[in-house]
Amino acid sequence: HHDNDECEALCGHIGVLSYERAQKLANHVACKASKLLVQRVGSDIAYNPLSWPRSAEHYDSGGASCIIRDVPPLGYRALTNDDLQQVPQKSQVIEDETTLTLRDETTGLSVSISKQTGAITQIASKDFPQGLLSDELTFGAIEAQFDHQQTKFTLNSIRQINSDSASGIHICLCAAERPQVDIIVRLVPLLGAIDVQFSGSNLAPLDPGLNAALHTKYAVKLNSLHRLRLIHDHPYGVSEIKPQGSFAKKYPSGDWMTSAQWFEQVERPFTALSLLDFDDGERGLLLLHDGNQQFMLERESPHMVRHVLHMRDAWDGDYFVDSFHSHIRLIPHGPLTHAQRWRLAQEFTRPIIVTDHAPAPRTPDLPSAFSPVQCEPDNVLVTAFYREQHVRYTHPTPPPKPLIGPLPDIAYPHILRLVEFNGEATTARVRMPGKVATAYKTNLLGEVLSSFAAQSAEPPPHAGGLREWSEIEIAMRPHEICTLYLDLALGRKVTRDLDAHRNVWATVHRTQD
Repeated sequence: HHDNDECEALCGHIGVLSYERAQKLANHVACKASKLLVQRVGSDIAYNPLSWPRSAEHYDSGGASCIIRDVPPLGYRALTNDDLQQVPQKSQVIEDETTLTLRDETTGLSVSISKQTGAITQIASKDFPQGLLSDELTFGAIEAQFDHQQTKFTLNSIRQINSDSASGIHICLCAAERPQVDIIVRLVPLLGAIDVQFSGSNLAPLDPGLNAALHTKYAVKLNSLHRLRLIHDHPYGVSEIKPQGSFAKKYPSGDWMTSAQWFEQVERPFTALSLLDFDDGERGLLLLHDGNQQFMLERESPHMVRHVLHMRDAWDGDYFVDSFHSHIRLIPHGPLTHAQRWRLAQEFTRPIIVTDHAPAPRTPDLPSAFSPVQCEPDNVLVTAFYREQHVRYTHPTPPPKPLIGPLPDIAYPHILRLVEFNGEATTARVRMPGKVATAYKTNLLGEVLSSFAAQSAEPPPHAGGLREWSEIEIAMRPHEICTLYLDLALGRKVTRDLDAHRNVWATVHRTQD
């Protein structure tokens, strides 16, 4: 792996800048498209980037919260004045001699934080009315290694946050002569969740290596007789994981290619792409994060997991980012399926987008609500839906098995990817507006495996005034990733006859007849 690490160090700055450029371009295109959509709908809209109907809490620029309900899958709906009504604040902070407790009166959700350490000491909910943490364990301590010394951050201050929109608790941790780490804890009553935001700035350089990383520890021992299991997600799947093993990780002591190498042993590491569930089969605590994927199971305690929030990589030489921000969400829960876990994780990182463009007066020419695709049952989810450029594939005759032939000549096909998450064989039903001229199941190269005939279907609730809808049924294997190529009549490219306007563009530079 030496060449991989070395090249990342040499060229990583190009990747960072390229990513920033791509993100700015994507944001620009999204903003431009949303402005055009608002003008054609005639009001501001809520857009759902995920493939199932959603309701979500939304915070405006002033911090006030409101509930946006029933936004259709991969679609939008116009906002009304009722949508933007502020939600009354029903959470409060209760203080005693040793603890600050943030509690929501409606749901019974609460989180208790020690006034001595700043760590979470208990979480209670409707599924855990007596609390889910054992008395001897705490949750959320911060540690890091500076100058070859493992350092525990200690409490500097703790205070209540009171506002019209949301109450919370602000915790400030510090280490000897080290800048502070700020933690903000809030409740999300609509989801029965607790949001925790970690941030730090002007950090002194950490010691290099994974074991020296700035991290927090989650000590979860459910008050339960059942075995605790760890469930994580990975690309296109969710499953139980049993971390084990000790692995040597190599670093340079100086120059990437010529300096002596040193090694550290990393114990029981694992990754979680977006979620980690501490689950006993009946109840659990689901942890969602916004990008920090590295975890390690502590060897001395089967109930304690280390979560890396920030680190210094020796392969980067003297380069070190002295700030970080990490956002996690904790959801105490009853029985959950893998598909439900994955949905909650996606909703955390891909919120409903609410526009604020103040449309100019004009006659709307688009419906007030629209969804381009609906999928059932709940264990099959759409993970991609986009229009592809025209590509023609050729194969030997006859085509190799299991192919039935090359992809027919479809100009700008739509690609739909379905994933079965619960490990259950099922039949997926996909509804789309208009006529589906052709539908093919393909492999990842676009080579046809089978074809489908679309049937007429009833319009869904968010049909956008379109009366003609089509439905296709696909037999799904457990955990199958299915790719469909579709010729959608309403999604075909619309060309303009520029020759009809030749009298304009062909004479634009003439100065005289």
